[in-house]
Amino acid sequence: MNSTNDESHQHLPAIQEFSDTDSLPDSEAEKEELEKEREDAMKQLEEFKDISEQLLAELSILETEFEIEKTCRTQAEVYASQVQKENRKLKRISMQVIPILHDLPEEIQNQICQEQPSANDLASEIECKYQQQIKYLQETINTLLEEKKETAFELEEQKCQIRNLNEKIEEERLERNSLAVMLEQNQRTLLQLTKASLKVSQEYKEMMQHLEVEQDLRDKAEMFAHKMLRDQQAASRQSMILMQSVEPSMMLLKALDEVGSLTAALEETKHDLQAKIHNLESQLEERPLQSDFELVQEELKVTKEEKSLLEKNLEESEEKQRMLQQKVSSLEEKLREAESLWLKEEEQKLVPVPVPPPPPPPLPHCMSGKAPENPLDFIKQRRGSKVAGENPSKSCDDIKADAVMEMMERIKNGVILRSTTRDKQGQSAATIKRKSVINELHVILEDTMKKPIRKTSFRRSRKVNENELESVLMRRRRIVDIPLQTGRGIESLGDPPGKDESKPPIAPWVNENSPVLVKLRQRTFELQRSRRKVF
Repeated sequence: MNSTNDESHQHLPAIQEFSDTDSLPDSEAEKEELEKEREDAMKQLEEFKDISEQLLAELSILETEFEIEKTCRTQAEVYASQVQKENRKLKRISMQVIPILHDLPEEIQNQICQEQPSANDLASEIECKYQQQIKYLQETINTLLEEKKETAFELEEQKCQIRNLNEKIEEERLERNSLAVMLEQNQRTLLQLTKASLKVSQEYKEMMQHLEVEQDLRDKAEMFAHKMLRDQQAASRQSMILMQSVEPSMMLLKALDEVGSLTAALEETKHDLQAKIHNLESQLEERPLQSDFELVQEELKVTKEEKSLLEKNLEESEEKQRMLQQKVSSLEEKLREAESLWLKEEEQKLVPVPVPPPPPPPLPHCMSGKAPENPLDFIKQRRGSKVAGENPSKSCDDIKADAVMEMMERIKNGVILRSTTRDKQGQSAATIKRKSVINELHVILEDTMKKPIRKTSFRRSRKVNENELESVLMRRRRIVDIPLQTGRGIESLGDPPGKDESKPPIAPWVNENSPVLVKLRQRTFELQRSRRKVF
């Protein structure tokens, strides 16, 4: 109970911290973004203000220049009008003086003629200067007017930009206000959530207190009931004793009272000790160590990793078992086909021939008059006889080598060689043994599928499976060796003494170093390796 109260006290600050941490990062991030946007907008406004001030200063300078040019132009026009008036006066004077000049002496006329062009030259030079000044002033006025137009356009553009910026600032202000409203709403909801969490924690505390009170009352009720039972048992005992002995002695009554008091004291002490033990156990259970938690977490991680590895191994083993089952089914089909072919050949051979065949041609020295131990050998002998008839240069050793190679290919493909000279009982026994071997292989595969993979039983299962494989291979060798022994016994009984002792070549699997046994050993080794990988 104390642990539950401690946990509820620990939950309250955690909930408050969670609410504070939830409300702070969102509001701070939004405020920072808004402040950044505001700073960018203020910077742009300041830049536009600086640009507008510069433009206004340039416009004021241009206006002053324009006024100066205006004054210069007016003055130039005044000077030009004055010069024209003076020229007119001079012309009038000259027109009045011309008739008088004829009356003057020649020396004076020459002097006057020299003076007149000098005055005219001066007037023309002054007029040229004034005209040049006027042209220059007109050009400057035109340039100033063009610049004024350009500045007016720029001012309008700047005003439009300022208006757009003001609109953007207003929109940002509205967004900021909406965001502030949203933040306030979120804060209110967070406060409501915190209040609700506090209420829930308080209700949880109250419920835990009620539970503690109920448990205490229940314990007290159990104690009271236990005492009542003990009192009833003591009363029943005393009543039984009183019923048995109607006149009890005082000593017996005292002894009974003492026994009852002692039993009550013992039961009380026992109950107190049990209560203390339960309290200690509950305290120990409610106060696990952090090291235990860490160990448990590490063990969980390790178990999860092991589980993943085991699942992978299981998947791989299932795939391999499927492959093995497919191989076994293919081998069974091949065995059945070979058995059916062999039975058909034997049935054909066992059919009685009504007319005896003509005597066969003489065989080579390596071939004997006996029936071959294997139908494949018999077929090869026939083929060899035909080839020998066609190619007499081919030797007996080449025929043997060809037969051995074909037998090896048949063994690789899964066909088991059998002898032709075999009774029906031997055939049935061989088929039964083969079926038993196949059934044993099926049982081994099913056991491997059903058995769970464990670390402790890894080595034992490996040993058992290896022994089972060895036993299966030994049985197969016995099945293969039985027809050889039966064929040899029949040959020894059928051949009379003194006959030619030239026998057919012994089967290649009789010798320990024969290629057939070597292939079988390689197959067994590969099977063992595959089984080890599976486990």
